[in-house]
Amino acid sequence: MAFVSVTAQRDAGNSAATFAIQFEDRNLNTQVFSVSTSAFALGTLTAVQIPIPGWTGGFSPSQITGWSIGGGGVGTTPFRLTFDHLALNTT
Repeated sequence: MAFVSVTAQRDAGNSAATFAIQFEDRNLNTQVFSVSTSAFALGTLTAVQIPIPGWTGGFSPSQITGWSIGGGGVGTTPFRLTFDHLALNTT
């Protein structure tokens, strides 16, 4: 896999600086990728590709069992994005 492809838009009131996606494999190893929320247009769906430079030791990308998305800080920063599509891509 070469990148994570995300189609989303920034919504009014978003003040989170970062969008992050965390993957978890069957052995509970995690891998996080992130990008600035400014990569997503305000009010318009935007396709953004987040490069996957490599996987951390022990993480098995063929055994992904869960994922979560987010940004900002816990209870401190409004994270307001609308998502349309998320995919792992090879090219």
